[in-house]
Amino acid sequence: MHFRNTFIAALCAAIIAITFRGCSPATNTKPEAVADTPLEVALDSIFSFFNEENGPGAIIIVTQGDDAIYSRTYGSADLSTGRAVTDSTMFNLSSTTKSVSTAALMKLCEEGQITLDDRLSDYFPEFPADIFSKITVRDVLSHTSGLPDLRPRTAEEWDKYTRTNQSIFCKREDYRLYSTDKEHVQIFRDLTTSDYEPGTQFQRNDPSYLLVAPLVERVTGQPYFMWITKNLFEPAGVSEFCYPTAERPLKNVAHGYRQAEGPASRAYRSPDGKWEEYDYGEVDFFLSKSERSMFCTARDYIRWSRALNTGKIINDSSLCLMYTPVIDSIRPNVSYGLGTALHIEEGYPLKAYHMNSNGGYTAVTATWPGTDISYLILSNRNDWDYRSISAKVDSAIRDNGYFNRDVRTL
Repeated sequence: MHFRNTFIAALCAAIIAITFRGCSPATNTKPEAVADTPLEVALDSIFSFFNEENGPGAIIIVTQGDDAIYSRTYGSADLSTGRAVTDSTMFNLSSTTKSVSTAALMKLCEEGQITLDDRLSDYFPEFPADIFSKITVRDVLSHTSGLPDLRPRTAEEWDKYTRTNQSIFCKREDYRLYSTDKEHVQIFRDLTTSDYEPGTQFQRNDPSYLLVAPLVERVTGQPYFMWITKNLFEPAGVSEFCYPTAERPLKNVAHGYRQAEGPASRAYRSPDGKWEEYDYGEVDFFLSKSERSMFCTARDYIRWSRALNTGKIINDSSLCLMYTPVIDSIRPNVSYGLGTALHIEEGYPLKAYHMNSNGGYTAVTATWPGTDISYLILSNRNDWDYRSISAKVDSAIRDNGYFNRDVRTL
C-alpha cells in the first residue's frame, strides 16, 4: 500500500493542530453513582475475560487528551502474594520499548548529531563493511535492515556461540540474567551475509534494534540510560521507567505468567496448578535496552505517550516522519513507519501502535495521531489474542463517536 502525499500532509497538519496540553497522570475519577458510558459498557464486555479469580491480570486505560475516559485494573500482579495490579505496578513494555529507542534517535537527528541516512558502518566499524555500509539508521527504525537474527536460543546454538565467541557466559541460563549490550553487539561481528538488500523488505523482529542503545552511547559518549533519562524522561515528567538487571531486581513488578503445562519446572506455579511464572530469569528476551526490555508503570507510560505526541520530546516534523509509512508489512492494512506499526483502514484515522508478547507479558499501545485518543493494555498473562482484542477496542472507540470527525480518513 502506498501512502498518498496528500494524506501525509493532512496527517501532519492534524498532529500539529492538536493542542499541546500538560501531561498529567490519567486517573478514573468518575463518581460511583454515575452510570457507565456506552464506551465503558462496551469495553467492560471486551475485557471480561480478565475477570478471573486468583489469576494474573491487566490494566487498561483509554485517554482523550489529558483525561482518562476508561480505566480498569484486573487480577494479581503477584500470584504468590495476591498483590493486586494497580497503575503503579511495573509491567514489561515488550515491543513498545521501541517508542523510546526511536525517540532517542530522532532527538539525535534534530540535534544534528546523526542523520537518518547515516550508514551503520559509520558507528560500528568493527562490523563487515560490505554489509553495514549499506544499512542506514532509517533501515534500523523501519525494520528493513536485512540483518539476520543471530541470537542463540537452542542448546546447540549456545554451545556453538560460547565456543566461537569471547563470551561472559558459562551456560545458556546465564544469558537470561547477565547479558550486556556489548554481548548483543558482538553477535554481528562475524556476519557473512544479510537476509536481503536493506530497505527492500520488512522484517517484524528485526535484530538491528539491538544496536540502538550502543549507537546512542557511541554518539553521545554517555551511558544509554543516563542519556535518555536526561533528554527524554525528564522532559516528559516520568520517572517510573527502568531496565532489570540480575544485581538490581525491579520493585513492585507484575510477574509474567503463562498457562502451566506438564511437570512443574523451577518456576513458581500457582496453587491451583493453572499458572506458571514466566518472566525475567526464565525468558531470554528482556535484555536489550533498545528492543524489548523496558519496564514501566501504566501511569508513567500515559505521561510518556502524551509528552511524545504533544511536542515535549521531539518536534512535529520528527513526529510526522515516525508516523509516515515507509514499507508495507505482511499484514493487511498495516505499514511500518519509524519505530511503529501503522494501521491504515477505511473508516478510521491512521493508528500508530505496538503490540507484542514477551515472556508472560502482553503489551498493546495505540494512538491516533490526528486525534486526541490513545490507549494502553498492559497484562501479565500471555494467553489472550491481543490482535483480536485490539481490533474490538478500536471498533468500540469508533462506534461510540470518539474520533474527531474532521480528521481525514482513507
